[in-house]
Amino acid sequence: MPSKLFKVLSLIIVTLLFLVQIDQPIALGEFQNRSLSPSKLETEGSHLNPPYRQTLSETDLETEYWEQIFPPQSPDGRYLHGMAYDNDHNAMVLFGGDPDGKGQEDRLSDTWEYESDNWSQVLPERSPPGRVNINNAMVYDQSQDKIVLFGGLSQTGHMNDTWEYYRDGVIRVWEPITPTVKPMVRDTHAMTYDSARERTVMFGGWSPVQPGYYLKDTWEYDGNDWFSITTVISPTARHQHALAYDSQRNVVVLFGGRNEVSTLNDTWEYDGSNWHQVTTVNSPAPRSSHSMAYDPERKVVVLYGGQDGDQDPVDDDTWEYDGTNWIQVNTGVSPVDRYGTPLAYDNQRGKMMFFGGGVKNGNFHTSDETWEYSGWENNHSIYLPIITK
Repeated sequence: MPSKLFKVLSLIIVTLLFLVQIDQPIALGEFQNRSLSPSKLETEGSHLNPPYRQTLSETDLETEYWEQIFPPQSPDGRYLHGMAYDNDHNAMVLFGGDPDGKGQEDRLSDTWEYESDNWSQVLPERSPPGRVNINNAMVYDQSQDKIVLFGGLSQTGHMNDTWEYYRDGVIRVWEPITPTVKPMVRDTHAMTYDSARERTVMFGGWSPVQPGYYLKDTWEYDGNDWFSITTVISPTARHQHALAYDSQRNVVVLFGGRNEVSTLNDTWEYDGSNWHQVTTVNSPAPRSSHSMAYDPERKVVVLYGGQDGDQDPVDDDTWEYDGTNWIQVNTGVSPVDRYGTPLAYDNQRGKMMFFGGGVKNGNFHTSDETWEYSGWENNHSIYLPIITK
């Protein structure tokens, strides 16, 4: 009788295994669901002895999360700074920003790196002049193994200088570049790196020398020169928008920003030849000064925060774009509303990361917090135990 019962149970479990996605065999008594955060798992009994109790819901299975991390040391609070991830050295690099929003005399020019779970200030022999409004204007050029910075607003005014940051052995170097052609002075523009074509792509911004002030030009930088790109179709003029490069589909994604009359929530894609607008079923609310970066593991663009049309922070919402639609993510714990903080993807740890930001939770202040965002695989896969005789 026990033998027959065992066979029946085995047959049931084998059938379930065909119906449920299984990554790998799991030892007796272990229960895994890689679609859930550890906080979603409740257990009864010892580790090796069932039963386990777990309450599953559609919301649980789609939960991703933000987590504040507390490194031993950290830069001072700031917003509107630049940040990019150095993929070759597994380091997040931060530059500049505004410490308090009180005036043009406060334009930071310090450089920090985050690696091995800590921030450390680095002291290159020379640095770009301090500047702000570069929160979407510093990118990592993978082909050159250098970080590219363009433009911004310094103590003396709007800039159109190009700088590259790299490591020469253990020495950190900021190097000014003198291209033959360069875009006009601007700030609040957006840049991203197109790894397929090995070009830095820039769109829009605000310039005091351009009639209308709001720009709608597209530029590309190949590591030596800037090239003005003429397209048949283009997004409308704007600033305070965001760009991210979708390396799965080889397109640059643009969202939102602000023009002279309104705040925007349109989505555009650029394939290296032309822009086209994307119509989605869902969309984030209109916003500017938001953060956006691409997650290559889950193949989605992640968007966080920003300002609404009244220049107040929007909700602390997180959205993901898969090339077809925008989906708002249930993150549970989330940073308080903020804007002007760059978002970058840490390839080594597989997480999004940001530092600082402008916070209007009561009186305005700048944050000195470091946050990470982990996106779980939302395949609703449940991993069952394999019972062995």
